[in-house]
Amino acid sequence: VFLGLGELWSDSRAGEVFNALAPFDALVLLDEALSERLLVADLEAAERLLPQLEKRVRAGHADLKDLEALLSAKEALEAGRPASSLGPEVQRRLKGFNLLSAKPVVTSDFDWEFYAEALRLGDRELLEELGDPLPGFWAELWRAAGLLHFFTVKGGKAAAWHVPEGSTPPEAAAAVHTDMARGFIGALVAPWEEVVRAKSFEAVARPVGKDYLVKDGDVLEFKFGR
Repeated sequence: VFLGLGELWSDSRAGEVFNALAPFDALVLLDEALSERLLVADLEAAERLLPQLEKRVRAGHADLKDLEALLSAKEALEAGRPASSLGPEVQRRLKGFNLLSAKPVVTSDFDWEFYAEALRLGDRELLEELGDPLPGFWAELWRAAGLLHFFTVKGGKAAAWHVPEGSTPPEAAAAVHTDMARGFIGALVAPWEEVVRAKSFEAVARPVGKDYLVKDGDVLEFKFGR
């Protein structure tokens, strides 16, 4: 995920401050210079890939729509637009080409350095005025990355896990332990809000099969054989 830097990120310590506040795997701070380099690199990659892809299409070894998608990306890049500006179907077909400008971008104009300084000073009045930006910001990052959270509870302790959007219970089980996925039989599920209101998972849980699509905030209990 790329984090687009707003005007308040001009300070050279912005990256250091943000990394201390909210570390996130594969998060790259994106400024104007890096954006331009990504466009140039992607254009070079598209120009290199197109002749090979054209040959494969003519030979019947590749899909014409993939070629059309890459041509659309080349046109966009030549016009100074990232691959992420193209439609969802084109972006889906571009995934196999690993264009950097097709990666999701989250833009933040929040003054993170000012917020970090308020935290360091313990200025409660200022922090209250600023509000807590992290929950909403994290939600934006997760959405941009195409990820969702689910929870498991064992021995009275809850644990959070993440999987790609569109994951099924067996795929969610694999995030916890591969043995659960291999021996998957079924699962019980309940939204976390209902569990909190009922103060019980068992009271609100319902059985689901392997084709259920896991939702953000689901609490899951897996049934599996060994």
